[in-house]
Amino acid sequence: MAAGHGAVVQPEPAAWRVHTWLREVPISRSKFYEERNAGRIETVKVGSTTLVTTSPREYLAGLRDRALGNEAPPRETP
Repeated sequence: MAAGHGAVVQPEPAAWRVHTWLREVPISRSKFYEERNAGRIETVKVGSTTLVTTSPREYLAGLRDRALGNEAPPRETP
């Protein structure tokens, strides 16, 4: 059912745990940390928990852009 035709659209979370995020994006855990270290995936620590603040949709759109040669510079970390 398409949005607007009675379907309930769930808002996207603000952050994901790494294992949950990796269910949405088919990359290995080591590739995830490579991408994070390259600045293409943003994370924050809350106690001992790592939360991913880059949405799977945003990351995958970035992959498409890089494949097309439209790579944006990595984000600055505060």
